[in-house]
Amino acid sequence: MNKQSIINIVFGLGIALVLILQLTGSSSSTQPESKPAEKPKKEKAEGDGTSSALRVGYIRTDSLLTKYERHKELQQKLEVKVKSLEREWERKMGVFQENLKVLEEEAANMNQQQLQMAQQELEMKQQELMAYRERKTQEVVREEQELNASLFEEVYDAIDVIKEKLGLDMIFMWDIGGSLVWADESFDITNEMAEELNRMVKKEQANK
Repeated sequence: MNKQSIINIVFGLGIALVLILQLTGSSSSTQPESKPAEKPKKEKAEGDGTSSALRVGYIRTDSLLTKYERHKELQQKLEVKVKSLEREWERKMGVFQENLKVLEEEAANMNQQQLQMAQQELEMKQQELMAYRERKTQEVVREEQELNASLFEEVYDAIDVIKEKLGLDMIFMWDIGGSLVWADESFDITNEMAEELNRMVKKEQANK
């Protein structure tokens, strides 16, 4: 089971636990002198280190990536490569179109055998073009997957630091369409995560 699957399971368990805490708080509020349940905090509890409050935080993935300098740098390099491949594809297609135009213009002066050979040659070039495009597309996809895998590893390293620094029991990834649909902004640790990631990159570069 990969890390992403583990996170999804933890998300589900975390949401179920929050719902249980909310239901418990609702049932106790019917008593005359009961107090509302205390909102979970990100700070560590003082004393023996134990607390009944669930200490959680969440990260806005889209915002984190825009604030993470290494991601922006690698994404820009990938975009430059894609544009270069697009220009090369357009150049190759232009040559093919020119050859096709020449064949159409000279077809009337060719005998059946010459025309058939010219058509077969163009078909082979067309197949080569399609194979080239497929190969380069897969190359970009593979490079993007490797980029994402590397970034996820760095994010998990930063999470290990942040969870200890803020004393958190759970950290959620907030993605559009994900399991977490709402949370108070006081639990948002996106900025802390971005600062830690950028700090780690600067430290890595300084040690080179």
